[in-house]
Formats: sequence, structure tokens, C-alpha cells
Amino acid sequence: MRITVLLLLAMNVAASGCEVLGPDDPPSIEPDVNQSRWNAYHDGDYHFEINRGCFCMNGGSFWVQVVDSEVVFAINNFSQEPVSVEYLQNFETIDDIFDMVRNAEKDADELVVQYSEFGYPSMVTIDWNVMAIDDEISLTVSNLILGVALID
Repeated sequence: MRITVLLLLAMNVAASGCEVLGPDDPPSIEPDVNQSRWNAYHDGDYHFEINRGCFCMNGGSFWVQVVDSEVVFAINNFSQEPVSVEYLQNFETIDDIFDMVRNAEKDADELVVQYSEFGYPSMVTIDWNVMAIDDEISLTVSNLILGVALID
């Protein structure tokens, strides 16, 4: 199963033109260029769907509402249950995802990032330690909509 996932990831990287970066590679300017594009695009209020694959308590598919650059609401797409307030700090804003990418550039063994036309990371895959099991994380950001909206 793991070999199939790695093969699919490698094919996706090859087809998309992304690079797999490791800790010995020089930092990419992509996060800075794309974050500038993202900052010009939004005003701090938006909502988006995030699919998080990880061995963690906040894995799965969620709608996340960000107001004034802070996560204020999230709902589980499968159960339709809102995330309790004390767990909202476990969800990233787009700026938090940029920070995650920068940290992974320095510390992770493998990093793959794709950016949307508006600059935000639309797909992030990180393997912090290729020799460890269960430390990988993948994020897919989609359906991003600017402005504040009540998520039902």
C-alpha cells in the first residue's frame, strides 16, 4: 500500500512540475513569491475546504472559516458536526500553511508543494523523517471563497 501511495505521489510530482525538496536543498523563493500574491488577493476573511491526511486527531475533511486572519469556525464535512472552540487552534489559516511550508523546507526530509493561481498552497505533502512511520502529513486546500460566510 505504501509503495502504491509513493508511486502515485511521484507520478503526480513529475506530471505537475513540482520538486521534492529535502533538508539539504536550498530554500525555495516560491513561498515568498506566492505569499505576496496571496496577500494581494485577500483581506483576511475567507473560508475554504481542507482535507488533511495524517495520523493526528484533526485529520479528515473540514470547512474552515477565517475572519481577521484567525480561524473562528470549522465543521467536519462527514459528520457535519462543528469543531469545538477549544480545538480550533488545531486548524491552520492559509498563512499558517505558508509557515508550515517554510519550516518543512528547513527541517523535513521531503516536501512537495503546489500553489493555486492566487498564490495559496493548494497541496502540501511533508515527510518530516523518511525513516519514521506516521509522521507524514498531506493537506489539500480547495473551494476557497473570499469574505465572511456562515458555514452551515
